Amino acid sequence: MREPKPGTYVWRSPHKAHRLVDPTGTHPVHEALGDALIDGTHLEQRFALSIAEHTNRV
Repeated sequence: MREPKPGTYVWRSPHKAHRLVDPTGTHPVHEALGDALIDGTHLEQRFALSIAEHTNRV
């Protein structure tokens, strides 16, 4: 689990399913974005979070 910004969390299941949890609910995240949000550099995390927020996290 990672908190890319206050109040927003990214979870990865043992089967590589990613979920973004924020004040609006729980949303599925594409595997590549989820990996960047959890394992990426700070810049990759910010970029992936921006994409996830603007594409309805699909």
